[in-house]
Amino acid sequence: MKKLLTLVLALCMAASVCTGCGSPASSTPNEAPSNASTADINEPESGSGPEAVEGVSGVSEETLRIAAEAEPSSLVPVYAESNPNGRYTQNIYNTLFGIDLETNEILPELALDYEWVDDTHLKLTLREGVKFHDGSDFTAADVLYTFKTGTENSIRAQYAFYDAENSYAENDYTVVLALNYAKPNLPSILSAGQYFIISESYTEAAGGVENTIRKPNGTGPYKFVEWVDGDHITFERFEDYWDQDNLPYYQYQYHQFVTDSASRALALESGDVDVAVQPPSTSIDELNSYDNITAYAYVQPTVRTIWLNYDSEPLQDQRVREAIRCCIDPQAYIEICQNGYGEPVLTCFSPANDGYLDLSGEYPFEVDYEKGKQLLADAGYDGGLTLVAVASSMTQSIHEVLQAQLENVGITLKIDVLEMAVYNERLAAGDYDINIGTVDAWDTSAYALTKLDGRSDPAVAQGSSRYQDEALYELLDTAKLGATEEERRQAVEEIQRFILDHCVCIGICQEVRFEAIRSDLTGIQYDCRGWPEWFAVRPIAG
Repeated sequence: MKKLLTLVLALCMAASVCTGCGSPASSTPNEAPSNASTADINEPESGSGPEAVEGVSGVSEETLRIAAEAEPSSLVPVYAESNPNGRYTQNIYNTLFGIDLETNEILPELALDYEWVDDTHLKLTLREGVKFHDGSDFTAADVLYTFKTGTENSIRAQYAFYDAENSYAENDYTVVLALNYAKPNLPSILSAGQYFIISESYTEAAGGVENTIRKPNGTGPYKFVEWVDGDHITFERFEDYWDQDNLPYYQYQYHQFVTDSASRALALESGDVDVAVQPPSTSIDELNSYDNITAYAYVQPTVRTIWLNYDSEPLQDQRVREAIRCCIDPQAYIEICQNGYGEPVLTCFSPANDGYLDLSGEYPFEVDYEKGKQLLADAGYDGGLTLVAVASSMTQSIHEVLQAQLENVGITLKIDVLEMAVYNERLAAGDYDINIGTVDAWDTSAYALTKLDGRSDPAVAQGSSRYQDEALYELLDTAKLGATEEERRQAVEEIQRFILDHCVCIGICQEVRFEAIRSDLTGIQYDCRGWPEWFAVRPIAG
């Protein structure tokens, strides 16, 4: 049901309002989209990715071997959904709706249609005959249970709109979602993986969602087989998948955890794997020199942002925050970490966000080490300052660029490189001075606005700046709850200027993914977050 996603969808999603779904559209697996959101590394001026080609029909008993960049922390999205969890959960689950990024059409998945009863009540007509992997039936009770569970776990910021008390099922296949406030773009938002549907009966029998994070049960095209700590995860094609016209070609997916990006590229070169997730950007030219490998860049709708924790005493002083900003050269990150791909951004708002402003003319990128030193001295840190950053293996290199830049003004950045689970724990506890993270663009209120809100629980707004200011709070509330779309958009625009005037956080650049795959395969898809999906991958026809 899912179609290939491009950056265009992220641009449209936040503004989309639809009164119903069109008829189901068949999936058409293609290579990475050949438009401005992808670029052939060998010919960057063309802006084109691998040519879209038709895949073979049918199914096989073969295994798709993937060199994955990290081990997940959970395989249940409503418990914890983040990089790299989404690389795996997209195999296991379905959302209520899909979306065609090119046309912005909302497509039926587990829900066939929807109707706005009023501004805060959305009625869904669900698909009948859908089975979970354990053989149980999918019903309205599972939708209500999923949404309630989402409000109770670390992903609850994405469910802030949901009013569990006043939501109800009219029957097994009709459910009414009550909202705490109007959210007219909700049907398109529900296409994101944070809203994958889980089984109530299975989860309750296991004793709660925390007991299923390593033993998931969904309705998706693949079912979970095993998770070997520190080594791999295996999935098997779900033969009773509701969308029989789009069964995966590969019977198995085998994800080998390979944390070193160069090793992932070597595994593909040697033929040990079929896909190398996020190979080094510097290896793309070499990978493309092989006749049997295709490598490319995909500009995501997400942005990289430096978050300065306001709970850290030195960072409560705006002069210290501005001294840090004086060190930031976005182009250095783009060249070193992304092989020259992507554009600088000023804040945590992506060009894909509704209400995004290009303020580079008013707030130009300026590196000024002498000004930074003077600001630190004025703040009482003329003898230097030590700050602590937390990083995962996936973000270590970009933190090291920041580390080198801060040395120019006398700031020593200590980087704690942590295993993913520990990294997430530190973020959730607010135990850091600085964190470089990515901000999704598909739902402004759930991501950028929540992370900017110092009232948010740090476990919800993980890795954020925790900035505390009543004037900012008022703007954030208007951006989320304003009476009209224009009022909300205006508040988002004012928030971007507030960020720059007060140095709440520091934008770096658009995030770019690099992928490499056997050149005789097709079908990589991307979701609304710009994350790759593998279930439609199959050999090229002919």
